[in-house]
Amino acid sequence: YRDIVNSTKKVSKNIAIPNEGWICTARKALGMSVIHLAKKLKKTRNHIYKLEQTEQEGRININTMKEIAEAMNCKLVYAIVPKTENVESVLELHAQQKAKEIVMLANKQMVLEDQLLSEEQVKYEIERVKKELLDKMPKDFWE
Repeated sequence: YRDIVNSTKKVSKNIAIPNEGWICTARKALGMSVIHLAKKLKKTRNHIYKLEQTEQEGRININTMKEIAEAMNCKLVYAIVPKTENVESVLELHAQQKAKEIVMLANKQMVLEDQLLSEEQVKYEIERVKKELLDKMPKDFWE
């Protein structure tokens, strides 16, 4: 699964939603008028304008986008990719945060017992716990 997501991330790095949205952009790139697209979809011209607006607002559904793409002899491509470099970096960031929470909570308990860890010991423990979390991926990893 990681390879699939990571390879998709690489391909999608330079893809951005055009200002007018994909429907309008692809339609114009093909030299297809709203009237022609409406005829292909058996919809009204106003309905096509509404769909283009709905896409720009982020409220269009995937099946509708797929249907429109097919009508333009295109295909819809969508993916969920990490905001960071890859899946591993998402996991590492989360493990780092979770490890810090675990170590800081334990350190608070140790303060009460007058066994405070040094800053260096805290850093070491956070790194150790992070590696353990990444190695074992416990069921509560995302909690």
